[in-house]
Amino acid sequence: MASPLLRELAEATAAPCISLYVPLEAGFEQDRRNAVRFDHAVDAAVSRLPNGHKQQWRDRLGTINPNALPLHDVKTLAIFLGPTMLRSAAVGLALPERAAVSHGFVLRPLALALDFARTYHLLTLSVNHVAFFEGDQRSLRPRALPGLPTSMADALGTELTENQIQVHPAATGGGEIVFHGSGAAKDERSLDLERFHRLVARVLTEQLRSSHVPLVLAADTCTRGRSAPC
Repeated sequence: MASPLLRELAEATAAPCISLYVPLEAGFEQDRRNAVRFDHAVDAAVSRLPNGHKQQWRDRLGTINPNALPLHDVKTLAIFLGPTMLRSAAVGLALPERAAVSHGFVLRPLALALDFARTYHLLTLSVNHVAFFEGDQRSLRPRALPGLPTSMADALGTELTENQIQVHPAATGGGEIVFHGSGAAKDERSLDLERFHRLVARVLTEQLRSSHVPLVLAADTCTRGRSAPC
């Protein structure tokens, strides 16, 4: 679904339409560079306007201060100026610098950036560690998910099958010891993995039932059993 800003800009019909995409840098020493970059973008756009409109439109763009934004979160300042509107968007994604004057606003970079800014969930899954995160293009943050076990041992507790390991001397001699699991142990291991996966899947289903945020799974190959519902 398009954002209200995108919809408003797409429906604008009055020309000319100025679209500016100004990359920004965080840090006190970068304030001047951001201001210079912004001024250059304004000059590039205003130079394409008829002489009778240049100063008026330059003054309108001059009301924007790129360094007033929280630059630790903002990578690009997008500005859209038309005869009856002035809109700006702080974008958390670094976009190429651009200054355009046309009969409509240049919206594709903004649309892609807004789409990329959507949040996602990440589940990291192995027998020894389970963790849940929420992320976007800026960062990845741990998120507590009620009922989610921290490992297979945590999930199964006393129901976890003890490892059935057999030890015997190597056939070649030399004092070497060989460890191996029996077929029964491997079957029990598969059953443990299946129960572990089903528990994790049940928690995810209960906790994320009404969520429309994409879920990404990062799993260890050793977690694969006969069934992996999650």
